Amino acid sequence: MRSTATRSRMVGMALIGAALVLLLGGMTARAEYDPTEEIARIQEKIDAEGLGWTAGVTSMNLLPPEERRLRLGFEIPPGETGILSEESKIVTPTRDLPAVWDWRVEGGVTPVKNQLACGSCWDFAATAAFESVIRIYSDRLEDLSEQQVLVCNAAGQGCSGGWMSTAYDHFMYPGAIDESCMPYTGRDWTECTEAECPMVDVLDYYADIIPNTVATLKEKIYDHPVAVAFTVLDDFHSYSGGCYDTPGGGAVNHAMLLVGWDDTACDDNGAWIVKNSWGPGWGIGGYAYIQYGCCNIGYGAEEIFYTGIGVVHISHETLQDTEDTENPYEVNIHILSQEDPIDDSSVYLHYNLGAGWVDVLMDPDRESEEGTYRASIPPQPLGTTIEYWFSAADTGDDADIDPMDAPETCHSFRVILTYFSDDAETAQDGWEFGADDDEATDGFWERGTPEGTWGLGDRPGNPDRDHTPDPGYRCFCTGCDAGAEHHSNAVDNGKTTLISPVCRLGGLTTTELTYYRWYTNNAGQYADEDHWQVDVSDDNGETWVNLEYTNETQAYWMERTFNLEEYVTLTDEVRLRFVASDLYNPSTVEAGVDDVGLVGIEFPAGVNGPAVVRRIQLTQGPNPFVSGHATMRFELPQATDGTLRVYGVDGRTVRTLLNGRLQSGVTNVIWDGLDEGGREVPAGVYLIRLATPGEGAEGRLLKLR
Repeated sequence: MRSTATRSRMVGMALIGAALVLLLGGMTARAEYDPTEEIARIQEKIDAEGLGWTAGVTSMNLLPPEERRLRLGFEIPPGETGILSEESKIVTPTRDLPAVWDWRVEGGVTPVKNQLACGSCWDFAATAAFESVIRIYSDRLEDLSEQQVLVCNAAGQGCSGGWMSTAYDHFMYPGAIDESCMPYTGRDWTECTEAECPMVDVLDYYADIIPNTVATLKEKIYDHPVAVAFTVLDDFHSYSGGCYDTPGGGAVNHAMLLVGWDDTACDDNGAWIVKNSWGPGWGIGGYAYIQYGCCNIGYGAEEIFYTGIGVVHISHETLQDTEDTENPYEVNIHILSQEDPIDDSSVYLHYNLGAGWVDVLMDPDRESEEGTYRASIPPQPLGTTIEYWFSAADTGDDADIDPMDAPETCHSFRVILTYFSDDAETAQDGWEFGADDDEATDGFWERGTPEGTWGLGDRPGNPDRDHTPDPGYRCFCTGCDAGAEHHSNAVDNGKTTLISPVCRLGGLTTTELTYYRWYTNNAGQYADEDHWQVDVSDDNGETWVNLEYTNETQAYWMERTFNLEEYVTLTDEVRLRFVASDLYNPSTVEAGVDDVGLVGIEFPAGVNGPAVVRRIQLTQGPNPFVSGHATMRFELPQATDGTLRVYGVDGRTVRTLLNGRLQSGVTNVIWDGLDEGGREVPAGVYLIRLATPGEGAEGRLLKLR
């Protein structure tokens, strides 16, 4: 039975008051929130329910509740619930692990940081995870810039919230920079200056941890800390020690870093050791023990893969769709390697126009930054989709391909015609702000600079910036000027309509519509009652067909894509309609639209041919693998001659696993990680190629140190 001391209210209040004096002693003259009664109330509940933690004065409960909520910023990705399943509580490990593991003891964490009054926990958790893998695998203590991710990420996520994948994408390209070059400000409207900063390191890859159970998370954390989401309840701000095991909670709203576990904690129920981003004045020097399964701890866990700064790394920004059918498409990459020089004869662009892969040796660009290489792809007719990837090696044993699992996954772009495009930065003729049957009395559609608001509690309202990358700053928004209160200039008492100019699409066979929208409806007394609606017309607005109708809040710029030929006839009278409504009981409705585009894809003869059905299937695992062996599994419809080989990304043969008659059905082949000479191969990416006279298949394996 848990031991909980019976505390005298007077003694408890005196102790809290003394701690408060100490914490406030070095603070500014700004009036601080007095948490004395709040802490006493929480501690009484802890004692009454027999919980295993202690409430005390922290840097968080010295803030009033409305400021604490600014520190919560994990957004639930589209299509997710924000709630862990019962399966997540499975704790039986599949490998022999210690009862206690703590990366603080093992030297795998960096100092605790403070995200300030910004919902950037997703950024801090992901950055802390990357700093940890660098320290573990490269033995370097790096202080990476959270500000870089906050203001430079392509998804437009910032203080209003986000999730870790956005940060990981940025660490993969263009990479991470040092805190000293872009210091953290806690503001997401500052200028992105990452181009002026040297690259510190790059991330190779990341993937969801599946299944997301206690057992699986332990196995991954044993390799390195893992960033996850969590549901913060009001009492969590006052956590000062012990095993946090408060029951209850809704969907996740905060991100932290799991740095270890203790199976003996929480009366042997077990607890995660968690690193937070609320500064060392909260919790146990910025850390906490949270019982397995408590408050959705572990939601959204992703594993990150890192092979070290000394390994060759290719960085590339994918080419955008183009209308150009006459000029070559220029491709450039930057290769990072801090040990051995790049072997210029190994740097290749591989592209596919639909008839097989073409390999092009890339030229070093001596006039640009060292490590820059260029090549070009010939111009193509409209309707062509171009896939491409890269490979390179240094003069030592290191090599890389980009994307990491190429050629299974490739960069790609299309040759298309843009028939309509509007980023809302300058006024275009033809937009209609309002319809004859609109009843709204406030929050009308307009084109302008959005002013961010926060709703009730931790609920966002108006967007705090547009979607268009800098220097863009305007969008279409409902009541762009937010006003003094969260509900000021929100849509009220009816609907407000935004209608696009007429788009001439007659004669096209397919047209793709893309736009980014912001929609919130989860604040106010009657949240989630109203709906966001988008329609399309092919007769200049006489009749409309619905594209989307939802009451689900997405407080970020969400991309939406539709093939319009599936909804209407493509005519010269196509229009779009965006409707935001507050039709029922009072609630706070805010909406935005940005970067609207219509592109047509006309397929020339022979380009849109029948799909190739692969009869040979090849899989490999575990992937990545550290030591031991990896298993190649392939299936053949009939016996045939063939080979199964392991290649470096530079094309050299590393190991021949099979060479001769291959049997029909399923075959499993083990690779022990050794080359032809019996030497263990270095860390890096390896291509697995199954070749037969009629067909082949390829895969890839990542070997970690």
